[in-house]
Amino acid sequence: DAVEDTAAVDATGDFEYVKNNGEMIIGITYFEPMNYFDETGKLVGFETEFATAVCEKLGLTPKFQEIDWSAKETELNSGNIDCIWNGMTITPDREETMGISNPYMANKQVLVVKAENVEKYSDSANLTGAAICAEEGSAGEEVITTDAAFSGANFVSVSTMATALMEV
Repeated sequence: DAVEDTAAVDATGDFEYVKNNGEMIIGITYFEPMNYFDETGKLVGFETEFATAVCEKLGLTPKFQEIDWSAKETELNSGNIDCIWNGMTITPDREETMGISNPYMANKQVLVVKAENVEKYSDSANLTGAAICAEEGSAGEEVITTDAAFSGANFVSVSTMATALMEV
């Protein structure tokens, strides 16, 4: 999947609104190496630094706001944030309802398993009864809940990608 990152700034006047405010409220989640706090407590990471550079070029002050990933589109549509800058998968529905930047990163959905279980889960037929989790509202959750290969698995939705990885 391609990854989408800046959504709200489009040709219908959203940029003028943001420009007049002088700041861009950027919806993010915390996940290393994209957005995280370093040892001094400073927000850093690939997405943080990229968003900051874009805002600088646009003459805006970035304001990072943590969002619940499952409510990302609600946050954007309600005006609580000006853009989503956090690895969002481009879909046809989103292309119709949002201004979307050119993708600058490729993303793939993968299944992460413990090393000792690699052989056990080497085929989707072996997923029956397996405990599987994904971040709520993520492309991973969509795959798990719509792909027949996962229909026999025991799926649990969790609030963050970090939680999903810790479950493994």
